[in-house]
Amino acid sequence: MALATKAGVVYTGRKGFKPKEFRKIIKEELQGLVKMWWRRFLPMHFKPGAEHKYHYKKRSRRYQSKKASLTGRVTPLVKTGRMRIAVTRSVAISGSSKKARGTLTAPVYLDTHDPSQPDKAKEMTTMTKGEVTMMAKWLDRRLQMIHDRDKRKEIVR
Repeated sequence: MALATKAGVVYTGRKGFKPKEFRKIIKEELQGLVKMWWRRFLPMHFKPGAEHKYHYKKRSRRYQSKKASLTGRVTPLVKTGRMRIAVTRSVAISGSSKKARGTLTAPVYLDTHDPSQPDKAKEMTTMTKGEVTMMAKWLDRRLQMIHDRDKRKEIVR
């Protein structure tokens, strides 16, 4: 299962800062953004209250009571815990200067979507507007910091 998110970067240029170098930096930072999502936001999908925050499809009372009797609690997206353990254990990150992708290892049942059942993969990768804004600001700060750290001086003649 893969998470895809889009980010755009506008670079106005700097003398001595080659486009090839900039593309490499963008690639690394976009991949860092995926890693940040995986570490910071993915675990939030398994916390109490996530079903309201991320607007999960309502589960039936029968399912909820069965789940509560099995586990003793009603944690969002968790019945046995296999999926949560699998997706939070590792992520394979790939990408380019245009996009980055995180691929999560998950149980087979996550990809086999029955229309009558909740789409767990979609629920697990949903982001709030606040999270998207926070990630955009994080990327902007990182790129600005790298840009400002560049010690090359412009030569004016």
